[in-house]
Amino acid sequence: MVLKPSRTISGALAAISAGGGPQLDIPALAEQAEVSVARLSQLDQGYLDAIDLPELDRLCQILGRSPNDLLGYEADW
Repeated sequence: MVLKPSRTISGALAAISAGGGPQLDIPALAEQAEVSVARLSQLDQGYLDAIDLPELDRLCQILGRSPNDLLGYEADW
């Protein structure tokens, strides 16, 4: 089982920006969520194998999204 971004963080940022939400880029989001830019970029690109629940919670709170909006399931078989 592999978790893959169903909508990338960048995609979520674009949707928020289009809807008049906060204007955040990856570095600004990383700073607010207390996550490294590299880690957030890996998540955005689908290369991160795991994410800590507190990190995911902070990202969801900042973006106003649910974990399901940011992560999706993709079977590896």
